[in-house]
Amino acid sequence: MTVTKQAATEFKRMIESRSLSGSTRVRVGVEPVAGETTLRLFVAFEDQPSAGDDDVVASEGVEVVMDKHLRHYMGEVNIDFVQSAGQGDFVLRRIAEAAH
Repeated sequence: MTVTKQAATEFKRMIESRSLSGSTRVRVGVEPVAGETTLRLFVAFEDQPSAGDDDVVASEGVEVVMDKHLRHYMGEVNIDFVQSAGQGDFVLRRIAEAAH
């Protein structure tokens, strides 16, 4: 799992805007979209240490956590933050897809 500088910067901004502690970690995962066959990326914040079944990556001063089972299913992934038309979204890409 890799995290772009843009995503790490946005995670930090979100942590600061919510007045969360400096030890807050960002958990990323996916959830099904109702009535569709697609998955949506979710972001949550947690202060608790991650379980032994998590992958943890530190990037630009932010720790990002993903369940190892999801990571195994997804393969190597890159987390990015993309802005378009004044709106921003986190994007989870498989590394093989990001190279194309």
